[in-house]
Amino acid sequence: MIDLLERVGYAVMFLRMAEKEMGELAETTPEIARELGTIADQFHAEADDLEVKVVQATASRCGFGGS
Repeated sequence: MIDLLERVGYAVMFLRMAEKEMGELAETTPEIARELGTIADQFHAEADDLEVKVVQATASRCGFGGS
């Protein structure tokens, strides 16, 4: 489980860095800014979703899951 959480952490890190790079590229390349902005938004949402799932999995594993 630790290995999976570590891998998800790296995926979140990658998505955050890619989101940042897309945003910077969109600022310097106006003709593709809308498309890059959409991709950056998708990366942001995916990273947020993965972080929530990691927190939920960790809480559940530690006995802090709701229900």
